[in-house]
Amino acid sequence: MEDNIKVSLAVFIILLGATISLYFVNEWHRNEYDPQKWQSEWYSEHVNSNEKMVYLLGDSRIIRINETRVTNDLLIDGYDFTVYDLGAVGGEAEYRLQYLDEMIATKPEIVIFGIDFEDFRIGSYISTSNVQSFEKPESPLPDPERFFQNEIKIIDDLGIDRYNFNNPKLTTLEIIAYNIQDISWWAQRSETQPFAREWVNTGNYELASGSPLTSEQLSELVNVQDVLILVNPDEDSPAKHALEEVIKECQKNNIKIVLVTMPRPQAYLDAIPDERKDKYFELLNTIHENTDVKIYYLHDKYANLDVWWDIGHVTGSPSGQIYNDDIVKIIKDEVNS
Repeated sequence: MEDNIKVSLAVFIILLGATISLYFVNEWHRNEYDPQKWQSEWYSEHVNSNEKMVYLLGDSRIIRINETRVTNDLLIDGYDFTVYDLGAVGGEAEYRLQYLDEMIATKPEIVIFGIDFEDFRIGSYISTSNVQSFEKPESPLPDPERFFQNEIKIIDDLGIDRYNFNNPKLTTLEIIAYNIQDISWWAQRSETQPFAREWVNTGNYELASGSPLTSEQLSELVNVQDVLILVNPDEDSPAKHALEEVIKECQKNNIKIVLVTMPRPQAYLDAIPDERKDKYFELLNTIHENTDVKIYYLHDKYANLDVWWDIGHVTGSPSGQIYNDDIVKIIKDEVNS
């Protein structure tokens, strides 16, 4: 009996020590990768900039643009602008509202906002793809899946950034890796791409510059069930109202802003029912009518080209440079209009 008490006490002390250690390491890690700190610091440093700046806003699809190449191509053609890729994972319109005043204070010449089919749904989403369904036995313990989904809903309702909740396993590995080696290269942050939290799968040009996927490979990656859940545009979605607010505030402050539909491969587009595509374009038309914002449509421009790294991102290899070229054209059009 006494031995059992000693073992139990030892296990408790070990678990308590591990929990406390992980807590403090996590707090330090969150401070190092705090997007609010990144954005506030970066915007404050550029308030009195003498540069003529172009901002690219959006999520990981915007991050794939090579802003350095775009700036250089503009300069070669006599356009003296510095392009900043302010893309961030989960960086849709609702996210941008948090830093809108700070962004406007820097007075960019042009803002290009990337939008996607998945941006305007109502409610949060947890993927169920490749998850086996089975009858769960009765248990006196809480259902982890149900508990996790309920907690996510609470977090969303409170407006808390839930980056570290999206993939707890990956977050834990990131924390451990960050503390045993220098992984500053991993996040791919730079002066002209300061907010990226996109890891090696899309943020690193060298690692994401392999051969493009074939149409067969892309078709295998598309999960129709996920697409049906993710692509469900709604006129009352918070993202739609947030985007209109961002547009109107930019216009009110004489900042030119345009929207660009993010490119997708044909296999993904084919999985979207026609009625949902229609709803998406009707929603964009409503935004245009409400704000008079100009919209550039790239969603299907590369659909059948060999330029895809996955179903959501253009490759960083030479075949994918057409994406950068189109951004250059858009900026020139807006400067000359």
